[in-house]
Amino acid sequence: MAPDGWRYYAEEIALGRENHFAGHGEEPGRWVGRGAEALALSGPVGPEEMSRLFGQGRHPETGEALGRPFGGDSADAKCKEGQGGVDQVAGYALSFSPPKSVSVLWALADEAVTVGVHAAQDAAVNAALEFLQDHAGFTRRGRGGLVQADTDGYVAAAFTHRTSRAGDPQLHTHVLLSAKIRASSDGHWLALDGRELFEVQKAAGLIYKAGLRAELSARLGVAWGEVGADGAAEVAGVPVGLVENFSTRRAQVEARAAQLIGAKEAMLGRSLGGGDGPPCSSWPPTGPGRPSRKVARRPKRCGPGGAGRPPRP
Repeated sequence: MAPDGWRYYAEEIALGRENHFAGHGEEPGRWVGRGAEALALSGPVGPEEMSRLFGQGRHPETGEALGRPFGGDSADAKCKEGQGGVDQVAGYALSFSPPKSVSVLWALADEAVTVGVHAAQDAAVNAALEFLQDHAGFTRRGRGGLVQADTDGYVAAAFTHRTSRAGDPQLHTHVLLSAKIRASSDGHWLALDGRELFEVQKAAGLIYKAGLRAELSARLGVAWGEVGADGAAEVAGVPVGLVENFSTRRAQVEARAAQLIGAKEAMLGRSLGGGDGPPCSSWPPTGPGRPSRKVARRPKRCGPGGAGRPPRP
């Protein structure tokens, strides 16, 4: 996400325009991450706070510069190093969305179950973020960024929404990670190492899904169907027809994908994919959003634990 990209998220996420229950409102965003806790951030997350953090590289409440600030959050900012242009990375956008049957349960059950599902969603997202901060919460230092260093953790904002763009029940959480991250060794504000975030995104998605199942089973006694290859499972007892009825957005995406694939196959005179692997409409795999992988060489690791990368799960 470039420094001027925060406006999209402010309009579509923080202000709730993504929601199709017009006038019903969304709960305010919340600060998450160890870095946010270290800064003692509290209160709602709105456009003003997002502009400071993601658009300017400053403390979202005080306006104090977090290291070298961005040149500005204007869409017309010149694309120069240190001038807040589109080549700079201000943050990363992640999305955590449960299987449709979970959203159906949340939307149609009584208040006690609805509250329990929402709490389980928050807990599962927090578990995934804890994993990400342990395995992808680093910065780079040294010439060419070859040394990887520990940090205080993410400064991030989470927004939980209730519907899909098609207006169907779809509980989901957007998490915006600031690229500003504080080195543990000396307190300097540097840049988040996006390469590690890319490397562990699938594992984080699996942890979120497993955590959600565990939370719902513990809180509400939910039983589950078979876990699929993508790590997801549907709630046992929720009718398939009900799930399909509230999957308008998926049907739209699959219909459009079929049109595009058909047109490409007609142009090439052959079938695409040969039936192996997931359908084109399901790619990329589910899980947190995919950040940029713009790093030339793998960094070395420094800080507690010695050399080498942190262990993979």
